[in-house]
Amino acid sequence: MFGRKIDLKSIEAATKVEQARTTVYRHKAELAELKNSAPPEKEIAKALDAALDRLADRGRDALPVRGLVSPAGAPNWKPELTDADLLGLIVAVARDQVRALVIEKAEAALGSRKSMSPAERQKKVDAVKAKLLAAEIEEESLIRAAEDGGVEVLRRADADPRATLGV
Repeated sequence: MFGRKIDLKSIEAATKVEQARTTVYRHKAELAELKNSAPPEKEIAKALDAALDRLADRGRDALPVRGLVSPAGAPNWKPELTDADLLGLIVAVARDQVRALVIEKAEAALGSRKSMSPAERQKKVDAVKAKLLAAEIEEESLIRAAEDGGVEVLRRADADPRATLGV
């Protein structure tokens, strides 16, 4: 033909590149899923309880009673509360109901997402990153084998430089 002679091994390597890329994409999807995992329910509840406590304290502190107990004149109560103060007051009065509502909404928002501790998540992320790098190194070796035999294979723009540079 027109160029170099292409051998069978290089054609086989070129076709295996797509299989290697499928593995790479699978590992990237797994990483995305891990990064999207929710914190454990215990941590969610702890954060919610702390937030509700702060809101309730704010609501109690914002409740104006000075006009009711002032010595001059008749008792006068004209509360001027911000939305945040009002929310805090609602939480102070009906904390359990607000908590149950928030937990219900949080569970619906979580859906089927897995929850895990930050340490557990990091351990899994590190393991998947190692598998991803190994898959990208395999992909690069197949690309080079194909190129050595005369078949041109385009590299992915998002390939890890450690794999493409053989570091």
